[in-house]
Amino acid sequence: MIGRPPVSDPTTRLRRAEALFHEALQRPSTERAEFLRQRCGDDVQLIHDVERLLAADAGEDGFLTSPALGPDFEMPAPDTLGDAARTRRIGPYQLVRLLASGGIGHVWLARRIDEHFEKDVALKLIKRGMDTDAILERFRQERQVLARLEHPNIARLIDGGATDDGLPYLVMEYVDGLPIDEDCRRRGLSVRQRLVLFREVCAAVAYAHRNLVVHRDLKPGNILVTDDGRPKLLDFGIAKVLAAEADGAPRTTTRFGPLMTPEYASPEQIRGEPVTTASDVYSLGVMLYELLTTLKPYEATPTRRDFERVVCETEPQRPSTRVLRAAAGADAELRTPRAEPAGWPEGDPARLARVLAGDLDTILLKTLRKEPIQRYTSVEQLSEDLRRYLERLPIAARPPTWAYRSRRFVQRHTAGVVASTVALTAVVTGLVVSSVAYVQAEAARRREVEQRGIADTRRAEAEAAQLAATAEAGKVRATNAFLQELLSTNDPLLKLRPDIRLRDLLDEAGRSLAAGVLTDQPEVEAAVRLMIGRTYTDMKMPALGEPHLRRALELQPALSGSESLGTADAWAELARCLCEQRQFDEGIALHRRALALLRALDPGDEATLMRRLWSLSTALRDHNELAEAEALAREALELALRVYGMRHEATAESRFRLGWILSSRRALDDAEPKLRTALAVQQELLGPAHPACGETLLRLGNTLALKRQYDQAEGLLREAIQVLERSLGPEHPRTSRAASNFARFLTRRGRFDEAETLFQQIAENARQYYGYENGQVASALSSRARVRVQRGDLAGAESLMREALALFAADLGPDDSYTQIQRLDLADLLTRQGCFAAAEPLLLEAHASAARRMQDDPHALQTVLERMVRFYDAWCDAEPDPQRCAQAEHWRGGREPTPGWAP
Repeated sequence: MIGRPPVSDPTTRLRRAEALFHEALQRPSTERAEFLRQRCGDDVQLIHDVERLLAADAGEDGFLTSPALGPDFEMPAPDTLGDAARTRRIGPYQLVRLLASGGIGHVWLARRIDEHFEKDVALKLIKRGMDTDAILERFRQERQVLARLEHPNIARLIDGGATDDGLPYLVMEYVDGLPIDEDCRRRGLSVRQRLVLFREVCAAVAYAHRNLVVHRDLKPGNILVTDDGRPKLLDFGIAKVLAAEADGAPRTTTRFGPLMTPEYASPEQIRGEPVTTASDVYSLGVMLYELLTTLKPYEATPTRRDFERVVCETEPQRPSTRVLRAAAGADAELRTPRAEPAGWPEGDPARLARVLAGDLDTILLKTLRKEPIQRYTSVEQLSEDLRRYLERLPIAARPPTWAYRSRRFVQRHTAGVVASTVALTAVVTGLVVSSVAYVQAEAARRREVEQRGIADTRRAEAEAAQLAATAEAGKVRATNAFLQELLSTNDPLLKLRPDIRLRDLLDEAGRSLAAGVLTDQPEVEAAVRLMIGRTYTDMKMPALGEPHLRRALELQPALSGSESLGTADAWAELARCLCEQRQFDEGIALHRRALALLRALDPGDEATLMRRLWSLSTALRDHNELAEAEALAREALELALRVYGMRHEATAESRFRLGWILSSRRALDDAEPKLRTALAVQQELLGPAHPACGETLLRLGNTLALKRQYDQAEGLLREAIQVLERSLGPEHPRTSRAASNFARFLTRRGRFDEAETLFQQIAENARQYYGYENGQVASALSSRARVRVQRGDLAGAESLMREALALFAADLGPDDSYTQIQRLDLADLLTRQGCFAAAEPLLLEAHASAARRMQDDPHALQTVLERMVRFYDAWCDAEPDPQRCAQAEHWRGGREPTPGWAP
């Protein structure tokens, strides 16, 4: 055997152990034992020292988890720590108790106690005797890594320093929680809940990767979940820092060899090959496999060498198959899952296997591919596929076959597809039933008429009854025929873009009605027009729906009476349509009539009553009548709680509407908890991707912005846009409204470039949605112009304002309030630029428009008069002229311009 004799001097021994340690790191783990036997000879202690370094470096004994308090301090066992240890201080930190211990060091719970504050922290110290150059370099690298990471799911670096003996220490955020696998078991989380939690971990790892940090030791023990359910990523002690070289390829700034925890290490880590972000993807896959199945991907092996061979050469079983094998006792690692409140994550192995089969099997196996290039290329991609699974969307890891995508569509839109199918089935069934009824009625009538010996009165009664039946059958048949024609071209798979497809159908239905197809059947016409008008309003096209709703209201009183529930329904729909167009006076009056009639005729219809309360309170909120709006919203919430209870969609909607009104009233401390509660219930019942969640996120973000909690507000506003984009599409008006809110937020924060870019995109989305230039496009252009004004680009703002004014006038009319506001804004802008002659015609037209609308809006005329006075005063100051100054006095008195005046 080749080797050197044993060395007795401790310093020399430590240096030799360190040198051999570095040499051993350059060899595959399977060759290290033979290497040490050859190099150390009979020096068993030296072999042991090197093996301890290798074990610690691989993460088996924990990294940097033992204190160094000087050569005179003897470390007792963790369970015997007493006052002697607790009285020791390191800088401003008092050691409290040992948290973890390993071959290289210890981690202590410590408390900062000085004149500034008290705070519990985790303090990491190298063990005396382990302060080699390599270990100290690793320690410094960990500090470098942590200093560059600031993320809510990563335990942050607080402080650092050195002991009196010169050993460095790190002070970390103390995370009081359980390892993520224990937390999931203790709380009995379902598969979906575990995936939601795991995506937070992915967010932290992805953040580290964006900052050029690969963790390299991802495992449940390094992810603690706090009492409030937030995971925290710990221990970057063996992290690898990447930097971009000139050619763009990543390199390692410091390399310590194949560092890992074998059970969670990737094949390339075990083989000692270069480590990239793909290695963290693999480790996340192992951890997710364990979280979802309570099993590891590979069965237990007798030796570590066998285990490493399995990881590098054997494909893992499908998770769903592994669960069934374990339940049947065919798994060598685990015959029954560890104790949990509900056993398996989904209650029983058969159900769990069904949940895992398919997409989750595919996702997990993709993360565990042997070759890094075959895995997800980033943690973001893995997280995105998990999101798509949670929202029942097709995942990227599956081939995009028509059958697969169709199946996912049906799973995602079960209610919609079923409803469409039911609607079409009902139409066809209705036709059959109506036809049969008609034939039966006609046959009965003929039999009655043909029977001789029946009295004339009875014959007349029978004929009248059968004629009525025939008429009713004809009405039903006509209604069904019309609806069948409307629905027959509506392929359920086109529900992915219902706004475009449905608009075509509604327009065609309107043309058919205009041609008089239902003129002789007023009941059918009223029902169809009500449906068309309601749908246009829902699609944010109320101007197109208004004529249909007014015609339905004309027909309804003659059909059911002026004081009937049918008439109340027509009032309510027309009211909603008018308020969407900001015609509040008529709209609110109709809302009040509809609500009062419902209370009088059918107060027991609590669902309709709640919707009426919602509608009126919303209209009042938009009209700034906030006190009454709040009272009605509180009534709706009390009704929902009484009828449905706390955890119901209607209750969450009621709470959301009340929170919105309270926010509008600046009762922010009352609004925030209501919106947060509504959001939590909506996310639980509807799923986090539902449009209702997007709306609530939007209002919550606005509320926090008003409270000057800008960072939180920005995160919520961005999330709201993402939810609405995914659920409704980027071009939908509700998505555009959320984006406009965020763009205004950016403007107020002085981030003009971002705001203008967003307003430009909103305008383009509106063009795509509506198919033509309209008021929604104009609104985005106007907002973009205001951004340019704030950044001082008045000429650029002017061109946008002129374009917006032309669109408002063309789409909404020259006297609409939006047109008037834009007209006055443009006049003000021209005045600021000294272009008085160009501004004057705009103000004169604004005055004429306000005079025409005097009855509808008496305050508008006074507003214009005040603008006129300010305008002529400014012009007179800038370019003194007797006639011009006289104009200011005339307008100040509310009079018309002086006769003969010409600018």
